[in-house]
Parts: sequence; structure tokens; C-alpha cells
Amino acid sequence: MATNPTVITELTLDDPTVLTRMVDRATPKPAFLRNHFLRVNARDIFPTDQIIVDIRDKAGNDLAPFVTEGHKSTERRGMKTYLMTPSRIAPKRKLTLNDLKHRIWLEAVGDPFTKQARAMQILQDDTTDMLDEVHMSEEQLIAQLLQKTAYTYKNVKNDDGGGEEGEQTVSYVEVTGADNCQFTIETGWEDEKASPYTDINAVVKSMRRNGVSPTTLIVGANAGSALISHPNICKLMDNRRYELGKFEPQYVDDLTSLVGRIAVEGAVLNIVSYAGTYVDPDTNESKPLIDDDNVVLTYEGSVRGLYAGVSQVEQETHSLRTHLQTVTPKFFADAKNDTLEMMLTARPLFAPMGLGSFMCGKVTNIEG
Repeated sequence: MATNPTVITELTLDDPTVLTRMVDRATPKPAFLRNHFLRVNARDIFPTDQIIVDIRDKAGNDLAPFVTEGHKSTERRGMKTYLMTPSRIAPKRKLTLNDLKHRIWLEAVGDPFTKQARAMQILQDDTTDMLDEVHMSEEQLIAQLLQKTAYTYKNVKNDDGGGEEGEQTVSYVEVTGADNCQFTIETGWEDEKASPYTDINAVVKSMRRNGVSPTTLIVGANAGSALISHPNICKLMDNRRYELGKFEPQYVDDLTSLVGRIAVEGAVLNIVSYAGTYVDPDTNESKPLIDDDNVVLTYEGSVRGLYAGVSQVEQETHSLRTHLQTVTPKFFADAKNDTLEMMLTARPLFAPMGLGSFMCGKVTNIEG
């Protein structure tokens, strides 16, 4: 028997499907790390509170054995398994009747909104703002992962004073090995005696031996300035017999620019300067997402995004439902107190796509 599609004739915030479309229509600010390096597959959104993460050992360059007769055993690739419970990113906005008495952003003075229209616009604006906050939290976790192969959730109590405060750290250093995620150099790039090209070449060679082909060099503020002004790099770039690279800044987004390209160890790296910052909730200070003295070598899609399902009681049906999506909206109306609440929930867990997917090093202001 054929089933006719349901025609939506009015907007109801009680419907989880409509709320999800509101999130889809939101236009959050660009998040460079999240947009370029995070890869989320449908199979990586789980209906459970805990997530199993498998990270395989690197694919070796071992030769198959030659034997005159019979066979020779070879080793299988190993793996490390993590069982983790991701924390919740959970912003909320409350809307009261008092909030509806005032003109909102871009509302015409001579043609004011009705309170109903104003409420809907505020809820949509709140959804966009909260989605910005969710993406910013994910951006900060990814920035930590790229630089430390670990990151920390900083949990706070909810509005009702519930939940546990404290830090929850997720680290993959044990399985990747420090040598596969961090590199060190002896002379900082601000020193004319340094050789940035040689340093980058060594890291790229190391990554390629692990089966990883980097395509992007993300530079912090100090590291980027030292790189493009270093006489060693300028001399190589000026070599007319060999097109080693080119500094030609291009706009990517408001916080990101493609500084240029450089050929290293057979790979052509995009040099990207990223000026993204976040507000540290502990100090209320603005801090760079990529440390000023750091560089990160990686490739697009190097971070695997896994998400735990979000279970919640829906306003419309008053029944429990588990949502399998990266961000889950919820609407709550309290008729007794004349308040509306819009909430978003995400339960992300980030992991390297494989061993050695990214390497980070401090290249300026190195203490001797």
C-alpha cells in the first residue's frame, strides 16, 4: 500500500524533525580545523553512551619473504582499542516574555515584529549562536589533538548544580608513540643559522615512512613569520632553475590564509596561517588555537570524528528518543512560567585517522 508524504502546513517546535532542520539552516562561522581535517562517517555515530575506538598499527613497508619451497609466516598488523565515554557539549538559551518586549537585531523600528514572530526569530538566532559555540568547542578539541595527540574536556556543573566538575583527558600518545606525533629541532627558525627546509624535510620523510603523505603545513603566528622571512627559505624560493615553491597569500576565510606552497620530499605542502582563537573559560583570556610557536604537518580528513547518541525526552510525545546525529536540538516549553528553552547537545570523540596522521613541533622561541 502506498504511503503519501506528510505535508507540513505550520511550523511546530515540538517536532524533533523541524528542530533538526532549524539546526541545518543555521549559518555558523567558519571553523577551519573542523571543516578541513574532521571526517565523520555515518557508521561513526553510535546509539550507545560508550564508544569503541580501534587504531591500527602503521602499514609497514616489509617485503614478502622469498622461499624455495613452502611458506614463511609474516606478522599481522596490530591495533589498540579504546573504550571511552565522551562528555557532552550542551549549551542552552531561555526565552521569557520579558525578552519579547524589546526590539531585536535588524528589526525595523517602523514595522515591528509581533511577539510570536520575534520569538521565532530569537530562537533561530539562538540556534545559530549555540551552534557556533558547539563548533568552537569542537575546534578547540581538534586543535589540542593535532598538537598533542590528546585533548581535555573541562566539565562544569549544569544550571541545576548537577553533574561532576573536573577534567577528562583523552590521549592517544601511548598507541601512536611520542616519536610519531611530536618532533623537536635544535635551532629555532628565527635564528639565521637554522634550516627550516631541512627540518620540514625530515618530518615529511618520517611521516611517509609511516605511510602518511602530508599535504598541509599549519603555522602559528611566530612560526609563520619566521618561515617566510628566513634567508634559507627565501634563497630556495628564489632558485630559478627549480620551482621549489611560492609565497602567494590567498584568502581562505576571515581567520585563515593560504600563505603559499613548498615542495618537500616529493610532497607539495600548502602553508596555511590560521589565526583562530578561543576564550579560555578559566581566565577569560583569548588564546590562539594553534600555538604561536608551533607548526603542524597533516592532511585533510586526518581526524576521525565519532559521536555518541543523544537520548532525551521529547516535548511533543513525552517519550524517550535516541538521536544519531552530530548535533541534537531540543525544545522545551514551560507554560506555567511562560518560558521557552532551546538546547543543543553534542557528544563528540575525536581520534587520529591512523598512526602518525599528524605531527607537531615547536619551531620558534626554543630554549637552549
